[in-house]
Amino acid sequence: MAVHPTISQAKTVPELFMARARLTPALVAYEYQDEEKIWHAVTYDEYAIQVKKAALGLHSFGIEKDSCVAIWGNTTPEWTVLDLGTLALGAHVAGIYQTCTPEQAAYIINDSRATVLCCDSPERLDSILEIREQIPNVVKFVVWSGQAQTEGDNYTTLDAVYEDGGRILKEQPELFDTMLTKVTPETYANLVYTSGTTGPPKGVVLSNGNCVAASVNACEHAPFFDDTDTTIAYLPLSHVAEYMGFLTRIICGVGAYFCDDFQKMPGTLTAKKPTALLGVPRVYEKVHQKIVQGVDNGSPAAKRIFHWAHDIGTRVVRLKEQKKAIPPALALQHAIADALVFSKVRARLGGNVRIMFTAAAPIDPRLIEFFMAFGIKFLEAYGLSETSGASHANLPEDFRIGTVGKPMRGVEQMIAEDGEILLRGDLIFTGYLNLPDATAEVIDADGWFHTGDIGEIDEDGFLRITDRKKNLLITAGGKNVAPAGIETLIKRETCVSQAVVIGDRQPFLTALIALSPDYVESEGLTEEAIKARIDRIIADTNTQVARYEQIKQYRIVPREFGIEEGEMTPTMKLKRNVIIKNWQHLVDEMYGAGEHTGSGKAETVNA
Repeated sequence: MAVHPTISQAKTVPELFMARARLTPALVAYEYQDEEKIWHAVTYDEYAIQVKKAALGLHSFGIEKDSCVAIWGNTTPEWTVLDLGTLALGAHVAGIYQTCTPEQAAYIINDSRATVLCCDSPERLDSILEIREQIPNVVKFVVWSGQAQTEGDNYTTLDAVYEDGGRILKEQPELFDTMLTKVTPETYANLVYTSGTTGPPKGVVLSNGNCVAASVNACEHAPFFDDTDTTIAYLPLSHVAEYMGFLTRIICGVGAYFCDDFQKMPGTLTAKKPTALLGVPRVYEKVHQKIVQGVDNGSPAAKRIFHWAHDIGTRVVRLKEQKKAIPPALALQHAIADALVFSKVRARLGGNVRIMFTAAAPIDPRLIEFFMAFGIKFLEAYGLSETSGASHANLPEDFRIGTVGKPMRGVEQMIAEDGEILLRGDLIFTGYLNLPDATAEVIDADGWFHTGDIGEIDEDGFLRITDRKKNLLITAGGKNVAPAGIETLIKRETCVSQAVVIGDRQPFLTALIALSPDYVESEGLTEEAIKARIDRIIADTNTQVARYEQIKQYRIVPREFGIEEGEMTPTMKLKRNVIIKNWQHLVDEMYGAGEHTGSGKAETVNA
């Protein structure tokens, strides 16, 4: 469905939102669950009133054009209301991941010069108040769930903000619209702080124009969503993927079921039965592991039927990828497979999911093919914070597994001499906040953004990502190695949860491997059985890569790499430098042991 002209003419984010609210005031914008686990629906008309009240309430204590509001909390409707209310004033938002420590939050608050901090709970507010002296610029604290337990004029609740804003709306009904006219495409909208995989996070400045270009282009590039579709909002809104998902929902009229806790997502999936999902690879890897585990624990007959059906589905997917007709006999088999197997798998995803998108990190192409075989359009997209979200995406009828698709409308792509992917277009960010030199390093004089990713473009324009430029390992022998592809090969086995390949300036490659705890527990594997299985995985991997890319030593770590340990970003990207530091004793042990292909050691198997 094409973007409605009323919405496509909008130049700023608040214009986009108000255009949708005027176009479909009775359409359900979102649903949320209360403390009694009862779902409540909110229409766009009601949503717009919330935004107006929030904007005017924020304005009453000093937020105006070019001010900054920091938002720290889980993914809830209130997060979006505060965001839209802030942007309607010509101010901008600095989002903070809910997993951040108070010290990390303070860094973002200070770097962004935020004067208002909005938190989702009194507990989160209390945690930052313990280091209150570190954020002297904040003059107002707002809590949107529960009560602000701290007394004083500097602390309030979102309900109180709504109350003040509602009073102002009655007294000055024209004030909101007046504020809206001051917002331009150049006005800052969001500061998206990078995950900091290689250093302190940088504030990626996205203007209103950047956000509108990225979200409208995405909807025009993939015009298959409309106001009959629904999805789950559960990824961090401080991340560009979920934030742009939020804007595209507004543009297309897609309803959202808010899920403030990832652990609640599976229950929301089965209860609300959405038609579309956005997730990072780690989410889909977990779902895949559960499905495969269920099959492995089934009867021999059930296993045979599953694998027969999956083979049929895979054959159909490959023909569709090549845009070839499905032979009648295969179509009949596919219909039978759908009735026996595919429909049951889809039921585990709620039953209505027809499209799933994955982005933010590399994913095994076989995982995409796995889900597509069940009749779900599972599409990989690509983008960075600096591209305001997705710059590329595969489409249901124009996809190539193993690539991230073709460029969005308005995006130019080019591969530099060293293999780096360069992009240009209106969606390219304004710059890094307060870091002009860092900005100049990635945006050249011709306007090309240097992504830091290595890739290649095929003859049909599909982009394939091979690795991050900074991840490239240069061995002691001078060989350049892209570790992501090797790690993907290792992770293809269900028992492996995560893998990190090491070898920069070393004579050979090694790997740290984290097992899937659910798999190990369900299989009841002994230490010897695990070692034998990983030996086989490494040996099989080594047959598929060049000699200098082979893994000569590995160690199994006693747990999965985690966010709390600093080993993963909030979007589940691995922080290689932190992982190596945390497990340095195992790394030293591997290189002290010397080259010995196909053998490793388990630190412990009690994963």
